[in-house]
Amino acid sequence: MDIKKIEIFSLRLSFAGIVIVTFFTAIAGIITHSDMMILNAMLALVDVAVTLAVIGTVKLLQRPRSKQYHFGYYKFEPLIVAVESALIIIVCIESILHAIKALIHHNHLFNYEIGLSVAIINILVGLMVYGWLRHAARRVYSEVLRVECVAWYISIIIDLIIFLGFTVAFAIHYYKIESLIAYSAYIDPSLTFIIVSCIIWEPIQLFTNSIGQLIDSKPNAIDEYALLQDIMAQAELLNIKINKSKLDIRQAGRALFIYFFYLPNQIENEQKIYEFSRLSARIVQQKYIDFIVHFQGIPTDFKNEDKP
Repeated sequence: MDIKKIEIFSLRLSFAGIVIVTFFTAIAGIITHSDMMILNAMLALVDVAVTLAVIGTVKLLQRPRSKQYHFGYYKFEPLIVAVESALIIIVCIESILHAIKALIHHNHLFNYEIGLSVAIINILVGLMVYGWLRHAARRVYSEVLRVECVAWYISIIIDLIIFLGFTVAFAIHYYKIESLIAYSAYIDPSLTFIIVSCIIWEPIQLFTNSIGQLIDSKPNAIDEYALLQDIMAQAELLNIKINKSKLDIRQAGRALFIYFFYLPNQIENEQKIYEFSRLSARIVQQKYIDFIVHFQGIPTDFKNEDKP
């Protein structure tokens, strides 16, 4: 399957999974009086809208460059990743605050069988979607798929907590352990507070990296020094004198921009410059990163040239 098709298919699969999880979670939350399930369903509704926006953004990234966007639409990728990461962070914060509230004003659960069944369904759906997204993310250099993986990872964790809470509460009431019945309502919020507090740092890292790309565009997913050394080695092989002080690398989502300026006495040697750009592009294309070379103030796109 084509790389672009893999990305779109993965996002559509994620969207379908979110819809299924949201539907079952909302119904189960109302029946069981589980505040955590209702909260999870409400947050999943937000994720549905975000996933649709992500799919639209990925399609936009695949469009050719225009007069308005000389370097393509790659800046939209870190933007949408930042937005989705921010929403995941909000989900985590809301879960933590809700857990604290539940610890103060605990609420007993009802219809344990329904809650357990839905939690199991959500976990299975989550594991299948997460597994595919992880597989796709290894094949496609995509921050969008990575943040989708994080979203599903957190969703699975929350569903596991809900499952554990219902299981313990069901066992306590089934075996009529009177001394523990009063404490059964604290299991779910306690685990939520502890685990979500630990996993919130991953979306925070994604958010800060995306904001960094939007502000400074410094690459964070590659070894910049190693790539610079490879590019300079290519220049030496072709006997091209590159102004090292003006050699720079910038990243916009999946696109990597290499800015280089060759010395004035090299201007007439355009064939060598083209060869240098093409060979340098191959280094980046091996990691599925689009490579756009910018020289003499004129952007030249080599991403479709001589792919390895």
